Amino acid sequence: MELVKKIDLEKRKGLVTPLIDILLRSGNASKLPSSTANLLLHYWQYDKLESDEGFQKLLEAAYTIEPEQTVELLSNAGLGDVAKELKK
Repeated sequence: MELVKKIDLEKRKGLVTPLIDILLRSGNASKLPSSTANLLLHYWQYDKLESDEGFQKLLEAAYTIEPEQTVELLSNAGLGDVAKELKK
């Protein structure tokens, strides 16, 4: 959770859609547990993907199925330090 708190709300807002795109376009969807997918849908339905918990799950899900794309997205958004920590 500490990782997500390093990302301000405005950056999160700009990253939600690209992270969702990573999830939806991936051919690795089978790597994502259905419980995580259901939780993400819940956060999305209640407009909570930008919250600490919602964004944490979204980031973890994107990294789980497409780690390189997720790291590249974060790096391009000026969050290289977050991307490095995510890889640990």
